[in-house]
Amino acid sequence: MALNLCQHVVRDSIADFYCHELRLIIEVDGEAHHSPIQQERDDERDFQLAAYGYCTVRVSNAEVLTDLDAVCKDARPCHTSRSIIYSNDAVSQ
Repeated sequence: MALNLCQHVVRDSIADFYCHELRLIIEVDGEAHHSPIQQERDDERDFQLAAYGYCTVRVSNAEVLTDLDAVCKDARPCHTSRSIIYSNDAVSQ
């Protein structure tokens, strides 16, 4: 299944990648997202978006550059659920 992904405004923020058909948001997180304050902001934003039926997948920049296949596989659970998915690298410090 090919997904149409693009940067898009979703509610009051800009999603790195968004698929309207699946209400899927993929966020590519860099070093700034490792701080406790930013992680708290990200968690709150993801929680609010989930309340509106969006599924957020968070991945690290490194994952996108080194293992894009794994990033794509991480997004698959969103096809059937409306949850927040964190890859291991996106939340490690």
